[in-house]
Amino acid sequence: MTLRPNPRFFLIGLMAVILAACAAPEDLSKAPEPLGDFSLGYNIVVVDNPKIGPLSRKATDAEWKASLEQAIDERFSRFKGEGTYHIAIKVQAYALAQTGIPLVVKPKSVLLISANVWTPYGKLNAEPENLTVWEGVSEKTLLGSGLTQTREEQMRKLSVNAARKIEEWLREHPEWFTGDAPVQPGTSPQPAK
Repeated sequence: MTLRPNPRFFLIGLMAVILAACAAPEDLSKAPEPLGDFSLGYNIVVVDNPKIGPLSRKATDAEWKASLEQAIDERFSRFKGEGTYHIAIKVQAYALAQTGIPLVVKPKSVLLISANVWTPYGKLNAEPENLTVWEGVSEKTLLGSGLTQTREEQMRKLSVNAARKIEEWLREHPEWFTGDAPVQPGTSPQPAK
């Protein structure tokens, strides 16, 4: 007797793996792993008529600013280091998925930002860090986020993921958070609000 693979079992197994990858939201009430002497100073978000992807839902500059400021504050105000560091980001472009045809068009949302880190003495990174932020996979985005989420839910998820990506980027540069990292020449003592 020859056993043949059953495509249904393969698809069921694949769906189980995908759903298992849909992690529960991160618990930001817990103390984070320290990031050197980092503590959040200014939380600066600039949104000035970013590019909007084709067929995107619209959001105002003020809505993006509020959503990103909230997500950055939630993530980074947990750090209690001795130094003061400012995070400045600019929204370059976004696309908030609209509804599509299930299983044919699965629209996903995306956010493009640039980020800088400042101390009271100047900027730490030579060039802005450009980050592309996706919503990620969840039970709500499996069929396309435009089908299952409101515009506000999409913005919130992108903002939370943007804050997470910024933290990952900062963790790639532990030398910045030692209290004596050199600043970039020609940068002003304080970022403008």
